[in-house]
Amino acid sequence: MTGSYPGAGTRAAGRPVNRGDRVELVRVNEDYERFGVLVGEFGVVEMVDSLATVHIRWDCGKRFGVTTDAPADMIRAAPDPADG
Repeated sequence: MTGSYPGAGTRAAGRPVNRGDRVELVRVNEDYERFGVLVGEFGVVEMVDSLATVHIRWDCGKRFGVTTDAPADMIRAAPDPADG
């Protein structure tokens, strides 16, 4: 889903990330360990704000934003489970 909202075009692991995209957590640094989301979790991008923070609703029920100072390879695009 491409949009003209603030932060549109933010990239994760070199690919554009937009609202509605499914992502996978592939790396966690100490700043994010406190959220209790494990590597391998999947989620949906709820929004990308004007500071390019990627706000994600994780399938486990937690929500948090991945900031631009996080490692670029912390999240990556994931297949939609509805696609089989």
